[in-house]
Amino acid sequence: MNPLRTPEDYELFLYTLTEKFPSVRHSTMTFVRRGASLARVTGELLFDLEIRLVVRERILYDRLPCIIDWYGYEVWTGYQTSSYSCAGDEFYPTQSGCPNSGD
Repeated sequence: MNPLRTPEDYELFLYTLTEKFPSVRHSTMTFVRRGASLARVTGELLFDLEIRLVVRERILYDRLPCIIDWYGYEVWTGYQTSSYSCAGDEFYPTQSGCPNSGD
């Protein structure tokens, strides 16, 4: 099943990550609707070995299935980080977020 089929499906997917994936030890993921066709997803996923994934996504659902219109991910191992951001079709591996975001 595609978790992006509807906003409700993606929201359920996010809130049940720890149940579906035993490797996810803790989740603070939130799905916040910002109107009739936009949502923001933010939070952290914690794994063994001090691995932490920080997630930021913008979800559009004016047409189904939903699409992830923008995202930013940071992967932390201990005190080291790698960041990845995307807007549209462009992908940016960066040291501290999207190159033009001021992060």
